[in-house]
Amino acid sequence: MVLKCLDAVMMLAAVTTSSKASNSSSNSRSNPSELYAHSAASAGAAAAGNSSTPDTLCPFSLPAHVLSADIVAVLFHQCLSALQWVNSDRGDDLVALLRCIKRIWGAVVDDQQLQVSVHQSLAAAGVLLSTDSSSSSSISSTPLSQLASALANGLLDVLRSRKKRPQMMYSLIISTLLLPQILCTPKSHRAITTNCITQADIAALHEGPDAPLRRFIQGLLAQGGKGSPRLMLALGLQLGSAVSSNPQLAVWYCVELRQLVMFGVATQGAGGEELMLGLPSVEGTLERQLLSEPADPELQEAYTLTDIGPRVAVCCGMYQLTQQAGLVQGSEPDDCGSSSSGMEDEWVAAVEAAGVQLWQNWLQSTLHDPVLTGERFKVGSDIHRLKVRAWQGLTTAANFISSARQRGVAVAAVNELLTQLTINNPPSIKQYQEAIIAHLLLQHQGLLEELLLPQFASVEKGNTATGSHILIAVQVALHSSPRVQKRVLPVLVKQLIPWTSHHTHNIRTFAQLGFCAIMDTTPLDQWAGWREGLGPGGVEVLGELLRFMHDNTDFQRFRKAMGAGILRWSPVGVTSPRRVFSSALHLAGAEETPVTFEGVPETLMDRLIEFLAAERAKLREAAVDRVAGYEGGISPPGPTVQPQVDTAKSHATAGVIGSAGGDSGGAPTSVGAAQGDFQRKVSHHERAALLADVLDDLDAGGVGGPAGTQRHELIVVASLISKVPNLGGLARTAEVLGAGALVLADKRVAAEAGFTSVSVTAERWVPLLEVKEAVLIPWLVQKQGEGYTLVGLEQTAGSTCLPSYKFPSKTVLVLGREKEGIPPEIIAMLDATLEIPQLGVIRSLNVHVSAAIAMYEYAKQQLPGYINSKGSIKWDG
Repeated sequence: MVLKCLDAVMMLAAVTTSSKASNSSSNSRSNPSELYAHSAASAGAAAAGNSSTPDTLCPFSLPAHVLSADIVAVLFHQCLSALQWVNSDRGDDLVALLRCIKRIWGAVVDDQQLQVSVHQSLAAAGVLLSTDSSSSSSISSTPLSQLASALANGLLDVLRSRKKRPQMMYSLIISTLLLPQILCTPKSHRAITTNCITQADIAALHEGPDAPLRRFIQGLLAQGGKGSPRLMLALGLQLGSAVSSNPQLAVWYCVELRQLVMFGVATQGAGGEELMLGLPSVEGTLERQLLSEPADPELQEAYTLTDIGPRVAVCCGMYQLTQQAGLVQGSEPDDCGSSSSGMEDEWVAAVEAAGVQLWQNWLQSTLHDPVLTGERFKVGSDIHRLKVRAWQGLTTAANFISSARQRGVAVAAVNELLTQLTINNPPSIKQYQEAIIAHLLLQHQGLLEELLLPQFASVEKGNTATGSHILIAVQVALHSSPRVQKRVLPVLVKQLIPWTSHHTHNIRTFAQLGFCAIMDTTPLDQWAGWREGLGPGGVEVLGELLRFMHDNTDFQRFRKAMGAGILRWSPVGVTSPRRVFSSALHLAGAEETPVTFEGVPETLMDRLIEFLAAERAKLREAAVDRVAGYEGGISPPGPTVQPQVDTAKSHATAGVIGSAGGDSGGAPTSVGAAQGDFQRKVSHHERAALLADVLDDLDAGGVGGPAGTQRHELIVVASLISKVPNLGGLARTAEVLGAGALVLADKRVAAEAGFTSVSVTAERWVPLLEVKEAVLIPWLVQKQGEGYTLVGLEQTAGSTCLPSYKFPSKTVLVLGREKEGIPPEIIAMLDATLEIPQLGVIRSLNVHVSAAIAMYEYAKQQLPGYINSKGSIKWDG
């Protein structure tokens, strides 16, 4: 009944407001609901400045002259009371109530006299005291803050108490209290100005731990942090847009903004099991119209359906703020509507001061968080995701310390980040640290020579970060001004030459590619004093190095595969959200491949590792071919006619199987006594020793072994599996049944105790490949192009019974997650799905057990022999 009365009063106010503008149209309507909808929609459209529908009534607030202060006070009181009992399963009542509250609250905010009248009326009735009993006495006593506190408590109570929430509930609750008028300072750049709310009133609403809007936002974060992406996205959109016009919000809500950046749906339960939770979003057009327009609508749209959306909204808002202040390279401060340059300078100074405080708070929170600073974590785990989110936020916030006035802060930041690069983090994290350093070195001239070049000036100081140092230095130098290049490039080239021969892959690779990039873009004869800069003999060394890189076909092939990534990558604009997040926009020259892990683009280091892994596999195949003349097994008794074994190899063989000491005084084994040590077939173990001589890395995992093991063209993909014992069991089964390779998301897991206790050294023999989940789909597409058939082990509507399926020789067997199975986007690209016939009621097998059954069926079909009655494999020949 109360809702109907409220609705009737609001209808009357809406009709009164719009009667002059649409008198004839309104009088022609006989249906009160149509009259109400038409009038309110017209008023809403006038307030919003665009056409609107009957459902978008929330931008409309009541003009003060329509209703008296006493009536507004009664309406406000009734709305607060209604929030306590509106709990029906029908969402229509709540939506209608929130719309009424928003209009009344908007009227109160816009009229300072109305604030005082409503506050006195409610205080006399004891409403404020009872509604705001949880508040601390430190809350400002301004009438507006007291009313905001009462309304905030009522809205939070509704949010906590309701189990069934209408689609627009989150957006309505947020937009009801967080109006644009109270999110912007009256005299700030691009702020919404009114004559009725002062800067002191706004500060009282936000500043301090007990400020009413601060407690309201903290309450929303507490609810959203339990796993509500829709709520967090709505809050992120509202705050992100507000930050772009009011730098003071970055100070007041520094901690809360970071919470939005760090938000993400948990992927693992308390026991380590993987979780797959739905990710609802702000989908409806009407619902989106309730919230502020995102700073980058196109990028925001790309992440609307994910839990990355709140992070994107906040980062885009901060970036837009720095653009308006002229802190982003190539941008100028926007016109603030005044001819006074002092106001402009004051605005830029306010943005910088707020931004520096936010940057330092976020950086210290990241560096002193024991979870975020730990080096032992699993790739793709929740800890990994938290690290990525923290550095994504810091990359965007780095724009606040770009001006020359913040040089001291930038120096401290670069020094700290250079230390962070030495920590063992995946490329998905290091690329953001590299981006921040490159951005600051490019913005602050002189820091490249002062801070970065000394890091790799001596070959004795090389460490895990040297590859990053070289990449950053080359890119910053290539994108600096000609004056800086003239000074820096000779020194940089001289420092790069020794690193081009370093034994570490990534250091040598970045040095070579960086060297080529510099020489291609800046011919040597254009450098003044280049001979003196290179030093004695430097010109000759440089000439020989250039000749080798130009003439060597292997290097040219490598450069063609990887060099474009370095040349296309630019530190200019690297801190923009469109470079921080992947949305068909990639860092480090990555190709256009779908990315699913926290919006992280494919890194140059990932591409380099994949290239080197492919080249390594080719070297292994060549090594196997060189010993292809040797066959596994022991020759039968009797004379044999064999080619003479190379003397060096025969000594190596004798050391393994001929005698204990490897010398003529040792007693020969039975094999050596019966056949001699050099005119006989080579055994499994001898062949392994030969491969060890060729590869010199048998313990790191070779082509297969013992080296006589026959391997098929079956590739088992376990990139989606997270439990270490399952991976260890898969490695053992893959080795026993001769699989060609086992694909893991992270090869480092093979060194963990939980893996090795199950694999029993299988990781030393079965080839292990690393394909991260983020690049699994393009990798599978590549395998399809190489002639492989993609087969998934999954129960689907079109699954084939496993024993009935004829495996092609070149098969990629895709295994799903432990509980959820294979994701739909991967199932859609498979050539076939297989299921194992079952008789029980559970209808589920452990992923390792299922894979073992499938691998056995494949091996049985592909073996060039048969399985004898004792269960052992008898090979043909």
